[in-house]
Amino acid sequence: MAYVILFGGGDAGGVILTEHGIKPIPPWTGVGLGQLRALNALVATRAAAGPRRAGKGLDGLIDTLSRAVMEAANEDFGSLGNGGILYAADEDGVYCGTGGPVHVPIRPPAPQASARFRAAG
Repeated sequence: MAYVILFGGGDAGGVILTEHGIKPIPPWTGVGLGQLRALNALVATRAAAGPRRAGKGLDGLIDTLSRAVMEAANEDFGSLGNGGILYAADEDGVYCGTGGPVHVPIRPPAPQASARFRAAG
C-alpha cells in the first residue's frame, strides 16, 4: 500500500509514502494530472451542491473519473495497492482512494486576522 501526496496542484511534485519509507517525486504531468484536476473541480462542485438532486447527478461521473485517476497513478507511480492520492492545490484539494469511490474535498480553514490587526481594529 502506498500513498501519493502532490503539492502545488501537482506542479510542485510530491512524495510517495510506503512501508519502506518516503520517496520524493517530480511534478506529475500528463493525462493523469489533468484528470485529477478535473476530479478536484467536480468533487468541490458536488460538495457545494449538498444533498440536492443536481449534485447527485455528478456521483457517477466522479466515480468514473476517480477510477481513471487511480489507473493513471498506478501506471505512473507503480502499484498503490489499497493506497490513494492526496492532491493539494493552492486553495483546495481532494483525497482519492483505491478502496472504492472515496472522494473527500479538502478545504483550508478560514483565515484568521492576526493579533496585531485585531488589536488595532
